[in-house]
Amino acid sequence: MKMKKVLALFTAVIMGAAMLAGCKKKEEGGDALSAEYNGVLTKVRLGMDINSVIKFNKGAEMYYEPETNNQTVIWCINNDTDLMELKDLIPEDSQFYSVEDSIITYSFKHAEKDDAGYLTGFSEEVPCLIDRETAKKYFDDKGAQLAKKYKCTRDKVTSSQTGTDGMDMTLEYKTGLTLSSFEVILDMRLTDETVDGVRDYYATYFSIEIKELKNKAAVPIEGPAVPEEGEEEKK
Repeated sequence: MKMKKVLALFTAVIMGAAMLAGCKKKEEGGDALSAEYNGVLTKVRLGMDINSVIKFNKGAEMYYEPETNNQTVIWCINNDTDLMELKDLIPEDSQFYSVEDSIITYSFKHAEKDDAGYLTGFSEEVPCLIDRETAKKYFDDKGAQLAKKYKCTRDKVTSSQTGTDGMDMTLEYKTGLTLSSFEVILDMRLTDETVDGVRDYYATYFSIEIKELKNKAAVPIEGPAVPEEGEEEKK
């Protein structure tokens, strides 16, 4: 699955290179937080059926993974995501830092009741190369913004590491929000890299994931569960 995503993402980057070359960037990396994201991921809701979710992604090629354990995964390359604001952190004259196209992944559970699949979680992920100080500030600011959006206190930041120190070490930081029926997880990964002769930990990945809780109070998978406008748990 990861290899398919990498190949599709590489193809999209090549095809869009000419278009991106003409896009104007900020002269200096600034504050990336947008006032309010209102793209495709604000329209989908946990509990929606597969066809309804696909309709919100018109124009994006959808990739289907084989069904396993009654779960179906569909993903696409779609830059209509919240995390694409990361591009505002890249200085116009930067030859080394970058933000790649965003990947959206949807997870569905098959309901035998009506032989359909309903959304149990979705995520957006962005490969990138951003200096550590800038990335950590964005991670903190984004966590605070999400807490304000969902009107709840975010969980403490947790960290983990993989790889070998001094070779390929990756540091991963996560913070989340837990609501009555779903959770929101913000993820940042810093990788040991050498950029322009400077060895340090650089941000190479960001993601935001929303998924239903296993012990949720009452959001049945067997049918759509679309919160009314203005409800606290609006996604």
